[in-house]
Order: sequence, then structure tokens, then C-alpha cells
Amino acid sequence: MERTSRQQEILAAAVHVIEEYGFGGLTIRRVADMVGVSEPALYRHFPGKLAILECLLDDFQEAVIGCFMALEGMSGENPLNDFIRELFETLGRRETLAPLLFSEEAFHAEPALKGRVFDMITQNSQTLARAITAQQKRGAIRTDIEAENLALIVMGCIRVTLTRCSLGGGTVRLIAEKDRVADVLTALLKA
Repeated sequence: MERTSRQQEILAAAVHVIEEYGFGGLTIRRVADMVGVSEPALYRHFPGKLAILECLLDDFQEAVIGCFMALEGMSGENPLNDFIRELFETLGRRETLAPLLFSEEAFHAEPALKGRVFDMITQNSQTLARAITAQQKRGAIRTDIEAENLALIVMGCIRVTLTRCSLGGGTVRLIAEKDRVADVLTALLKA
């Protein structure tokens, strides 16, 4: 989606507000103050907080779904390991927003996002299951467990890791966890 430079600036400010105050602390006033504009000026670019959160969700979902889709075509000795490492690099670059796609945090802060987050989680699980099926056909991932169930295991592991990082107050970093998660999931899922 094409955005103006001011919209990009507003979205970046929103991320900073979320980093400092959490999702519940995201307000138009705080974002406007950070950008250095009035609230009415900010409303010319976004109709409200929900629209800002939706844009952040869309941007993040696009990056994450790209990782899931890439797994389907990956080859090499250990595509699952490569996928997990790339996914965690992607999540780590957006660590503040990662809980939006994998937990209830987004719709606790903004209940109107509940259905949208549910749809994204469902889409991510389905895309991951298709990618796992493709890797099962290549012989890279075990076939004794259905792809949908393996996707559930992967998504659950990602969610637990994100939750630990989110609750750890900076003591646990996503990037630091990528090798451990990749090793564990590879050991569990590799053919």
C-alpha cells in the first residue's frame, strides 16, 4: 500500500508510542505530540487509532506471510531451519509489533481488531500448513503427522517465544531465541 511520507512518519511514531506505553497507551494525542503536529492535523492522515493499528497490522502481516510462503519453495539441506531463522529475523526487526499477530494483545488494546487478528492467525496457519505439505512432499519434513498439526506446533512455539520476549521486559530478545527455536523445531519436525 502506497503511503505518504507523513503517514509513514505517523506510523513510526505510533510504534515508538507502543514501545514506550504499550498497545493500551497508544493515543492520537501521544502520536501527534511525537510527530509534532496537532491532533486535527493527524486526523487528516488517519481517521483514528484503529486505522493506524490496521496499517501496522497490514505491514507486519505482509512481512510474516512472506516468510511462510517462502518456506513452500525452499530447498537445501534444512529448509525448516532456514525458515525459522528468517521468520525470527523478520519478527525481531518488528519486535514491538510481533505480539499483534500472535496473541490477544492487539484486540485487548483495540477490541475492533479481534476479527481481523483472528483472520490473520487463520491465514498464517493455513499458509504454513501448505508450505509444510510442500516440504513433506520433498522429504524435508516428517510425514507421520498431518501438516495442519505441525503448523499448530510451529505457531504455538512462536507464540510462546513471543510471549516470553514480551513479558521479559527486554531480558529475552527474539533474535537471541531464533537458534534455539530453530534447533528445537528442526529436531521435532525434520524427516
